[in-house]
Amino acid sequence: QEVFTSISGLSATDVETLILVLSPLLRSSGSFADRCALSLRKASFSRDGVTRQAAASALLSLMSLYFQEESNRSRVSTQTTAPSKDPIVLPISFDETLSLMRRFLQYQVNVRILLYEKLNVMQMRYPSARGIGLQLLFRHLQSLVYYVDDAQPRTRSYHEECVHYADKHDNVTVALSVEKCISSTNELLEDLPSLFSTVLTLA
Repeated sequence: QEVFTSISGLSATDVETLILVLSPLLRSSGSFADRCALSLRKASFSRDGVTRQAAASALLSLMSLYFQEESNRSRVSTQTTAPSKDPIVLPISFDETLSLMRRFLQYQVNVRILLYEKLNVMQMRYPSARGIGLQLLFRHLQSLVYYVDDAQPRTRSYHEECVHYADKHDNVTVALSVEKCISSTNELLEDLPSLFSTVLTLA
């Protein structure tokens, strides 16, 4: 318990290593997994940027465990006639992890940069993660687009939005809002090279 309550004092790399080392215990001990989940939720809502980075790294490590286990099961299913149908159990559900990832995209730029880097590494290891990563970052990229009437297409479903953008002519210019990328004091609010690089890699 003390290990996870001190997560705010660990670097993102140390937290990632911690999750990987303790992953067998997280799967086998329900009470330990619950304490882990509680600590990670608390860290996710912290106002401290370093703590948020640690939480983002930990949650992405949990997501990687999900794709790793999914990959292992896929290999086993090709060798047996009765693949396991048991759900993949992690301390925090996959849906909740995605929800927290969306929240991280609204945090400080250093938290988002770490998220881009970790998503890129994860998709290189597990190609099945690319769809999830692309969906997350496509939404975020849309929030940076400048609209003349300042009316973003919020009523269409995600699928319809994708079709709408795909149907656009190749030479249509998409403008980004400078105010959403650089503050009035010239502070960097968005690392566009990292964002574009990750999106293109995922695509």
